[in-house]
Amino acid sequence: MQPVHQKRLGGTCHRARSAKGNRGGPQRPSPPSQHGRGGAAPLPFGQAVDALAALALPHRAGRADWADADGSDGAHAPSAGRSAEAAAILAMSWCRLAREAIDRGQYLRAVELLGRARRLAGISWPRVSAEFTVTKMALDWHTGQWAALDAEIGRTGAGGGAGAAAPSARSVSGTALAVLSGRLALAHGDLVAAESSLRKALRAEAMDAAAGFRPQAAAALARLLISRGEEAEALAVVHRELTGVRCRGMWWGGVELAPVITEILGRHDPVRAAAFIEELASGTVHRTMPLSAAVVADCRGRLAEAMGDGAGAAEHYRVAADRYTALPRPYDAALALEGVGRCRFATGRSGASEIKSAMVTFDAVGARWDSSRCRALLRGQGLSPASARGHRHCGCDLSLRVGDVAQLAALGRTNREIAEALHLSRRTVEEYVSTALRKFGVTSRRDFPAAHGPTDAAVAPGGARPGEAP
Repeated sequence: MQPVHQKRLGGTCHRARSAKGNRGGPQRPSPPSQHGRGGAAPLPFGQAVDALAALALPHRAGRADWADADGSDGAHAPSAGRSAEAAAILAMSWCRLAREAIDRGQYLRAVELLGRARRLAGISWPRVSAEFTVTKMALDWHTGQWAALDAEIGRTGAGGGAGAAAPSARSVSGTALAVLSGRLALAHGDLVAAESSLRKALRAEAMDAAAGFRPQAAAALARLLISRGEEAEALAVVHRELTGVRCRGMWWGGVELAPVITEILGRHDPVRAAAFIEELASGTVHRTMPLSAAVVADCRGRLAEAMGDGAGAAEHYRVAADRYTALPRPYDAALALEGVGRCRFATGRSGASEIKSAMVTFDAVGARWDSSRCRALLRGQGLSPASARGHRHCGCDLSLRVGDVAQLAALGRTNREIAEALHLSRRTVEEYVSTALRKFGVTSRRDFPAAHGPTDAAVAPGGARPGEAP
């Protein structure tokens, strides 16, 4: 493994440093792309420098003082009586800082930063609104607030919110929306839509502002490819994005690649996998990046599992689950808990309680693909995969499975695709489709209602929802 390069390619950071170097010179930074809005005067030079300094803060990736770099609303802020352009740039800076906080696992901090952005008049500017919207939706994804995320993605992509942004913002928000919709589709079991959206995101130009979303798309697509046994392509997908992360010297933007890379390398080259984990740990474990500690434990669990050390893997997975839960990051916590149960079964012990606990979270957020995988694992152990949630109408697991099949059938998925997504046989899918036709009183599977969705079960410690900006 090559060492992490420290070359900084962040265009925003470069522009901010250039502006500072020209202080007092004849050149002025260009105003935002919306400079003509409302006939506002060009942004004064001093205010632009201060605002751009705040905008550059996310590129201080390796500095120990990141958590305190923007300690108050007044830090790096333009003076009183700021212009509309200055408010817009400052609001954008809070959104960018919130995105980095999300990447680092500082979700409550992200809520605070988004709250600051919302309180500024500049949030109404299209480009800033686009940044705020996609950052808020990314926060909702990570903290398990999936109930309204599908609808918000639909509204945004249809032309409201981020979809109405300026051209440069549309390409960024379009990439982010493709990643979020792809990840949701994968968790929901719509593998066809998931692959389409994720590949679309990876085909997009690797713009600075969109670069942070690409590793997430690569990791999700690799999971899908691994489930189909296409490990060579999966490794190629994540390796391309890993190269970009190393070039930027910003491990915090690519930690989501690590578990899937470790999983693949662990089965074919454990020595390289171990070296990769140590590289990751040395580049990310820090007090300002709590997510990295959970990811490193997750990776160590995957490597131990690949090497046949089920007991050791279960312990690493349990540590990862606890750390993900503390962030909170419920979906990843459930995946790690599933790993605990899987490894306990592999060593001849019972992992049913861990698997069922993971199923509770998967069902709560609407992760049908993952919940179905857990049910298949329990069935393979001769255990009942009965859901703790059940169908919202009659409370029985059979009706829940029928509903899941009906949702995918309504999207036009074939019985083979549904069977693959829900870990069922084609014969079982056929039976469930027939049951659903009778239950709903319709003659076409496309007429099935979309009656099943996730619930807002994931909340932060103390009852506050991390996805809610004040």
